[in-house]
Amino acid sequence: MKDWNAKMLLAHPYAAHISREIIEKFVEHKNLEPCKSLEWICLATRVAVHFATHSLENIKAKKSNSELKAEFEQLSNRIAKLHNELFNKDLGIHDSVWEYGWFGRDEPNMMGEPDRFANYEPPVLRRMNEAITELDWLSNFMRDVAGYLGNNVQQPRWRDAEIRAVRIKLALFLTEVFETGFGKPATLNKWDDGTPDLAFGIWSEFYVLVHNVSFRKSRVPDLEGVLSEARKKYLASPVIFLENFSIEYPP
Repeated sequence: MKDWNAKMLLAHPYAAHISREIIEKFVEHKNLEPCKSLEWICLATRVAVHFATHSLENIKAKKSNSELKAEFEQLSNRIAKLHNELFNKDLGIHDSVWEYGWFGRDEPNMMGEPDRFANYEPPVLRRMNEAITELDWLSNFMRDVAGYLGNNVQQPRWRDAEIRAVRIKLALFLTEVFETGFGKPATLNKWDDGTPDLAFGIWSEFYVLVHNVSFRKSRVPDLEGVLSEARKKYLASPVIFLENFSIEYPP
């Protein structure tokens, strides 16, 4: 639940396209008598678009599991290479590190105390050896992640499916806006034989308007399926718009 500032929504990449003029033209063209003010409907529509599309840019930019798998494998190989270079260091590197660990820092001089010297290791050298060991663990961990991604094969059109889920969520939120703002049920009009008519009715026209204006699209793929699925979700757990334009909705 969150309060929304109307000015903030004007900067949103999708919600900002919804204007009072667009809502007003729709109301006049369809001869509607709203139950709420045009300002309320406009702001509530912007809030609905904001909530529905918050993950859309990430979906568009997200890499596939196969792409991520390859990247994690590359990371694993690079870390393993670094581990091998450090663990299998030549004598010159080893001597330089040992000399720095003992004499290049403010470490106690125990060269004349054989008993203490035998059991003492400068903390910096101990920490270095621990870090080298952790590199081996990290390399294996990156490879395990790659294996996990490889076992989770995505469907060929996985991105389209996730974008469709955004359209359904938009319809879910707009259902409350439509029913509260216009006092009409957000249902599809159908003929007596159960088949939908070409326009699906005023609710679908409102959804198509908001969708196309917000997303800069000319059509809604699988409009009937999107609206039907959103209706089922709404009836199971309705979205609630509060007076301060915050929203209560199921996770």
